[in-house]
Amino acid sequence: MDAVINYINRADPEWRKEYGRRVSMPMTDQIFHDWGMLKYALRGIETYMPFVENVYLVVSSQSQVPEWASKELKIVLHEDIIPEEFLPTFNDCTVDMFVHKIPGLDEEFLLFDGQTHVLKSCSDTDFFMNGRPVVDFQVGLFAFEGYRHRCRVNSNMAKKALGQPRGLTYTYPVRGVSPLLVSKCNEAFAKVKDDILDSLTRLHRPKNVSHQFFLDYLNYQRKVEHGGIRAKVMSPSMNTGKQIADYIVNPKDKVLYVPDVFIDDSRFEEESALLKEAFEIRLPVKSIFEK
Repeated sequence: MDAVINYINRADPEWRKEYGRRVSMPMTDQIFHDWGMLKYALRGIETYMPFVENVYLVVSSQSQVPEWASKELKIVLHEDIIPEEFLPTFNDCTVDMFVHKIPGLDEEFLLFDGQTHVLKSCSDTDFFMNGRPVVDFQVGLFAFEGYRHRCRVNSNMAKKALGQPRGLTYTYPVRGVSPLLVSKCNEAFAKVKDDILDSLTRLHRPKNVSHQFFLDYLNYQRKVEHGGIRAKVMSPSMNTGKQIADYIVNPKDKVLYVPDVFIDDSRFEEESALLKEAFEIRLPVKSIFEK
């Protein structure tokens, strides 16, 4: 089993320069904070997921690779897996749709983003059983905007791939680590390839399909095991830095998800320092992915 991390360092000067050249919208520093938590995500994988064999870091360019990264961290550039006509992209949904194309990727792989952290011991059966992904799904009815709207878009695309009617409700996997199968991703992608390619955009748009489409595709075929790990979600917009830091030191759940939010510089400096201090307490030992 392998792990894939879809990563963006928004503080990278080269990335910011390319963003400014390609995107006609004002740039604010609040959008481009880098919390510096990637190394702790990697420490968590090594410490609490011993069954993971390889870790791939998917980035837009070499300037995105942290200077502390060792050769044990396998680097995949966007250009290695995404067709040229869709590059450059600043949309993680676009990247999600091609991660299963990574050369040499194990049939069973776990998809992370930079905000997901493993804080307690996991087993391989938390993610796969009998060759099937283990996923906790929820059912939705209304989806007017934001995350829920994308969940419905993914659900509708999966049903189209399977020739099923949309219906009033939709299902969606809970946030956290996503267990995926390379063969099934290829199968689902091929069935609605033109629709997926039409959904790809440089920035986030309501029509975007994401990796959850692949899980919905399996769920509607009853080819998933229901259950798995539900990540604890703690957002800086809803929780203080101290609350999140305290949870990191004494977690009750196996996985923590801390989404990116826009906060001012002074609060960012204070809260990122608190989180780093907490991670150093929880995961003090360097991983093999660090020099």
